[in-house]
Amino acid sequence: MGKFTIREMKASDVFKLTSIISKIGIKQFKDLFNKDTLSTLRNKELSRDERNAITLELALGVVDILLANVEKCEESIYRFLASLCEVEKTDIENLKGIDFFNLLIEVFTHKDFLDFFRVALRFQK
Repeated sequence: MGKFTIREMKASDVFKLTSIISKIGIKQFKDLFNKDTLSTLRNKELSRDERNAITLELALGVVDILLANVEKCEESIYRFLASLCEVEKTDIENLKGIDFFNLLIEVFTHKDFLDFFRVALRFQK
């Protein structure tokens, strides 16, 4: 992507992300990040290419969920991304469409994001 640098997630990001998820509903994300998928990602025998393909598939699923529910959480998404990139919210709002999409993919393939979902979904019934 190149335009922004994504820093590691911190506690305040977890709350921002949780707010987005609660606006959409955890079920959609839970279906995407099911135990089988997360177990597969933990498999030490996966090649880097296999792991990257699964991670990209998950990221595209998250982006699809976000875009399908954008009317519920658009401002929250901008604030979350701006915080992660340490830029102003307007910088995110004014991105070209392709750059915004690429930023979403980059964020949601980030190791911190996958770890967050592993932990968050463990506590869901």
